[in-house]
Amino acid sequence: MLIYFLTKKEIRYEAILKTKKWAIIFILCILISYILTSIENKQYEDKNEFMSDSKEFVGIIISNPIKKEYNTRYVLKLTKVKEKTVNITVYLSMKGEENLEYGDEIFLKGEYDKPDTARNDKGFDYKNYLKSNGIVGTVEAEDAKVIYKNKGNIFQALACKVQRIIETQIRQKIKDEEHQDVLLGILLGNDEGIDNKTEEDFRKSSLSHILAVSGMHVAYIITIVDYLLNKLQIGKRRIKVITILFLSFFILLTNNTPSVRRACIMAGLGIIAILTNQKSDIINNMAISLLITLIQNPFSIFNTGLILSYSATLGIILLMPIFSKKEGKIRSIIAVSICAQIAILPISMVLFQSISFTFIFSNVIISFIIGIIIMLGFIISIPINIPILPRIVDILIFVLIAVSKFFSNIPLSHILVCPPNRIIIILYYTILVSCVYFKNLKRKTI
Repeated sequence: MLIYFLTKKEIRYEAILKTKKWAIIFILCILISYILTSIENKQYEDKNEFMSDSKEFVGIIISNPIKKEYNTRYVLKLTKVKEKTVNITVYLSMKGEENLEYGDEIFLKGEYDKPDTARNDKGFDYKNYLKSNGIVGTVEAEDAKVIYKNKGNIFQALACKVQRIIETQIRQKIKDEEHQDVLLGILLGNDEGIDNKTEEDFRKSSLSHILAVSGMHVAYIITIVDYLLNKLQIGKRRIKVITILFLSFFILLTNNTPSVRRACIMAGLGIIAILTNQKSDIINNMAISLLITLIQNPFSIFNTGLILSYSATLGIILLMPIFSKKEGKIRSIIAVSICAQIAILPISMVLFQSISFTFIFSNVIISFIIGIIIMLGFIISIPINIPILPRIVDILIFVLIAVSKFFSNIPLSHILVCPPNRIIIILYYTILVSCVYFKNLKRKTI
């Protein structure tokens, strides 16, 4: 609300800030949010205690299998525990190869593993990580008995089937296993198979956003869909409606991650504004997408991807008019990179204890090939054989990995720093917002 008011030209700031109505609404929102999240947190803790000594479980598989070195992991929606009907989502860790599929209702015997909290200050909190993904804990089992098939949501079942088709096609057409895993990370946000060293190289070279499906990916997806539908000549309104439906399906296809949800909801709201002849406000669209996400799961606020995605996007929206005054693709890419880095600087220092001075160069180089990788990657995911395309994608993935390795080895790409305390972070963002506000105010008075 505050950012919305500070960036609107036609609003008298002093009048709004002095209006009691807005102050009352703001306080009520805080109180309601606090009460609801406290209730949800209590329910989460109760579920953990309830599950702590459970041995037998009945539930429905709601994800594709993720094969790891020593086990296979699923997301399991429990429906019955201790002869009681429940609605609890957990990870299911199965030893060895299993052939369970989305929608299988299963009975199993196993051990429930409660998640650990952070043991050191500013350390990784696995419990908060699971809460941010709507997961209570992990059930470890050796085997499971399928009771019924096809018990899941029909749309999610379709998304899981398409995921399997895409993975199968990429595994068949791209020969190098590392390249396969990176491409799956780029297209679907599935980074489970990516080697730790490769993932570290992407992070140190400020290219980790490439492996998390985000607004850039969604923009290319919309471009592809719009181009294909225009060829069918079915009318602009129908094209926009179909695009919204496809964005909804794309959220399911990429496992409903916060960054994808943000980008798809914002894009969908922008398209709806065009269909209804309304003016679209990008900050309002972003706020609505965040509101929807937090209503679904308030603990998503702990999600690293959500924090970085929304902070970077907000930084680009607010700072781009200040930094980008000249046209040109390279200038625009540099401006976007700088705005995003300014917005997430304290967050990166807290999460990764490091900063980078080479992010501009790595992002400019990658910008020339990432769009081609995304578009050709989805084309080769279709069960049609076009021999030259997989080879082109393979070469581009090789270049992408080489660039990440090169920049990760430059000392200025990864400088270790001491994480700032809360006072410094609040002061940083207060100064940043003030600069944006007075810059906008100055622009409006000229």
